[in-house]
Amino acid sequence: LTNSNSKLDVWNAVPAVNDGLLRVKLTFKKSLTQRLKSFVYKDEQFWIYLKFHNNTIRKYRIIPENASDGIWINPYIYNSTKNYLVKQIMFKCSNQIIMSENLTIEWEKIEFEKEPDCILNFFNVNNFNPDSIVLNSVNTFDEVRDTLWNKLEETHVSKISYPDVKSQIIKANSFSSTFSYSLDSLSFGDYKIITDCWVKSPCYKYSGKISLVLSIDDKNRNVIWKGLPIDEQLIDESQWNNIYNFINYTHDKTNCKLKAYLWNTSDKDVYIDNFRIMIIHSNMP
Repeated sequence: LTNSNSKLDVWNAVPAVNDGLLRVKLTFKKSLTQRLKSFVYKDEQFWIYLKFHNNTIRKYRIIPENASDGIWINPYIYNSTKNYLVKQIMFKCSNQIIMSENLTIEWEKIEFEKEPDCILNFFNVNNFNPDSIVLNSVNTFDEVRDTLWNKLEETHVSKISYPDVKSQIIKANSFSSTFSYSLDSLSFGDYKIITDCWVKSPCYKYSGKISLVLSIDDKNRNVIWKGLPIDEQLIDESQWNNIYNFINYTHDKTNCKLKAYLWNTSDKDVYIDNFRIMIIHSNMP
């Protein structure tokens, strides 16, 4: 497969490969400032974002020297029960302002002529099957499209956005727009509830005071509450970062309500965009 020129913070389409192993090799030139910083102090953190067939995103830290040898992309195997499809990738790094944005990616396909499915067979993984998505709601903050999200006041809307026109500015010591959903519409069973959003926090100092929250309440009490500080997923606070949280939930009672929101207890403002909620069956890790 051919090489292609790209940049940091840009999504790249993954070539379609029906069998074998698909890898990507990354090469880039360091800027003078970045070379000096690496020599005197330490190198920046580099990450790869993987976007799957259902638009969920995972991210992993990588070492550029190893990435030049190749990173396994497809088939994406997370556990021994299923094979997932990566449709786009993106590279990001910390302190991106001192980096050279340009990079080269080389796609490499490794074929196994005698046994095309030998990788899946080796891991005892079933072939790809679409996930059973019960609900998929995204708040882009550009316009009110879904009544499951509470309406924003105009003073909480910002034109600093990713990638569309508007985002929400979450003031210090306040909450984002909240997603609320009655779980009575679900049949009893096991589910995975996923939320992710894009966050930009240019003045935030890492302190564990901004959290992405998933919460379920019945009519009497809180059943599940999981607040995940965004700090460990902030690759570069001056850029847009994808923040992810999830819960595994056994739905076995009535009168339960799901809520999702970003909780800002810091003294700084933060921007949020493309806030997504997904409810799927537990066959996805």
